[in-house]
Amino acid sequence: MAILIYHKEIYIHNWVKALKGADQTLDIRIYPETGDVEDILFGITAAGYPEGLWRRFPNLKALSSIGAGVSHILEDATLPPDLPVLKLVDKRLNQSMWEYILATVTYCSKHLHRYQMQQRESVWKELRPNSFDRTTVGVLGLGSIGSFVAQHLATLGFVVKGFANSHREIGGVEVSKLSEASDEIMASVDIWISILPLTAQTENIFDQHFFSRLKEGAVLINVGRGHQVVDDDLIDALDCGQLSYAYLDVFREEPLPKSHPFWRHPQISTTPHIASITSPRSVAEQIVTNYYHALTGEPLDNVVDRVLGY
Repeated sequence: MAILIYHKEIYIHNWVKALKGADQTLDIRIYPETGDVEDILFGITAAGYPEGLWRRFPNLKALSSIGAGVSHILEDATLPPDLPVLKLVDKRLNQSMWEYILATVTYCSKHLHRYQMQQRESVWKELRPNSFDRTTVGVLGLGSIGSFVAQHLATLGFVVKGFANSHREIGGVEVSKLSEASDEIMASVDIWISILPLTAQTENIFDQHFFSRLKEGAVLINVGRGHQVVDDDLIDALDCGQLSYAYLDVFREEPLPKSHPFWRHPQISTTPHIASITSPRSVAEQIVTNYYHALTGEPLDNVVDRVLGY
């Protein structure tokens, strides 16, 4: 039986090398060279695969994302309904996301984004000094990565408020349900970080109504999914001063089209979906373990609830 990988060509060599490093005996095939479709037991996939690809393999037992996010798989209406979908849970994913967020949150908490805008206008104006313990950060999404980020922000002295579907205990973090958050709580947050998965409930969540409840001049950092932001509403919120800045790592269409207004907006910084990139070597053993579990019928690790979306 074999593993089939769908990914961008530039990354394939690293994935094959890492998987072979974990188990030299593996039969690894790279799309579109599938060989006999009946041989494919396990799939590993990035976004952008051809429609209907994974239903072509009658013996496919599980399909793994190449990262923590699985929306690119769950959006596939042709996916067999009983096929287990797996996400990757990895300390290096947590760490790389934390480092990205630490950089952006620190930049904003020290007003550097405002000074950057002033520089473009040749404005010399000292702003009121700020400190971590006077900065309230709201973390939306408290899964493995979100909980890690929230706890580390609290350790540095930030006032951290976490928002999730269910209550959980995180040291130094005040946790609420977003659906139950009062206007007072929403208006207390200076910097919003979204690490939300894409679900029916989170799609288009960052809209005019959401922005209207925020403290004037708040900042949005979105490392969740691009379809959570209503693009025109975000631009309106920035233009009217409801938001002061936005850091965006994910977009509705990727790569971001050159004609998109996000490229040129003075209050938006963009990065090309790099906040947290999977290291094949770091997750290879996890994938190989799940492959053998699928082969022997043992319970799989990190199975996604396809109803909840994560």
